[in-house]
This record gives sequence, C-alpha cells and structure tokens, in this order.
Amino acid sequence: MQRLAQDLTAADEQRLVAFWRTVSAWRRMQIIGDLYESAELLARSDIQRRFPLETSEQQHERLLARRRLLADL
Repeated sequence: MQRLAQDLTAADEQRLVAFWRTVSAWRRMQIIGDLYESAELLARSDIQRRFPLETSEQQHERLLARRRLLADL
C-alpha cells in the first residue's frame, strides 16, 4: 500500500486508517468541522497578532484573501 502521510510510521498510518474506518459518518463530519473551526481560529489569531491596528473589517478581508490563496493551490 502506498504511504499516505510522510510524517507517520507505517504502523501509525495503519492505526489511523483503521480508526477512520470504524468511525461513523456523522462523527467524521463532526471531527472535520472541529478541525475547520480550529484552523479558522488559528488564522484569525495570527492575523490579529500580525496586524493589531487594522479594523476587524480589514482583518476579515485578510482572512478571505488567505482562503482564496489556499483555494488556488
């Protein structure tokens, strides 16, 4: 089987695949939603840290620009 993640050992990857196979669809969606919220919080915190003098609207525009950049990758 081809390795999916370069930062995991083969045994860890097998455990991860086994975990995702046993998790129900609603729980998978819940986990993915939690990960999305965490990423959003980290991105917003980074923008606030880097640009503390900007208005919340300007910071929001920076967040949207980041999303567009990632969507283009």
